[in-house]
Amino acid sequence: MNSFRQLLLTSLREPRTGARQTQQFAIPRSELFMLAALVCLAGSIFTSVQIELFPAGEAPAFPLGMISPFSVTLYSFMSFAILILGTFLVGKLFGGQGTLERTLFTLTLIQTIMVGIQIINIAFGILLPQLISNWIGIAGFAYFIFLFCIFVAELHGFRSPLMVFLGSIGFFLILILILGSMVVWLMSSV
Repeated sequence: MNSFRQLLLTSLREPRTGARQTQQFAIPRSELFMLAALVCLAGSIFTSVQIELFPAGEAPAFPLGMISPFSVTLYSFMSFAILILGTFLVGKLFGGQGTLERTLFTLTLIQTIMVGIQIINIAFGILLPQLISNWIGIAGFAYFIFLFCIFVAELHGFRSPLMVFLGSIGFFLILILILGSMVVWLMSSV
């Protein structure tokens, strides 16, 4: 676990070096799945804490009703699974070299960093005005996109993180259109 911590620190200081080292890092499959589940669960818990501490006013309508820790956890696991599969499949579609296990490990590492940023955001949200905390959250999301592009480029052997960014935007636009069409179809058939 100490080497994982070292990999996290390297990824924070030098993202490109961390991305390269991630591709050589070996972790048993059972531990990888447990680590991914733990990181996703931790992110869900901290998201639930943020929702409770900093309510955004009127809660949006969710398919599961009110925003509860259960629904946050369900959405977190579903979105993490979609991100993993999308990253793997779209990368393969464009000639990427990454495996599903490497993709899972890479995104789990990035998600671990994001949980740390989420903890910092909660702490600053308690100590500082809401506006500053919101900007920290936006900066954290931008940092996630930055890390994602660098790590996925290294994962799949792509040259340009910018092309990973553009491909990711295209993938998520298509995904939103498909999911949106499904929702409209389901609502019209009810």
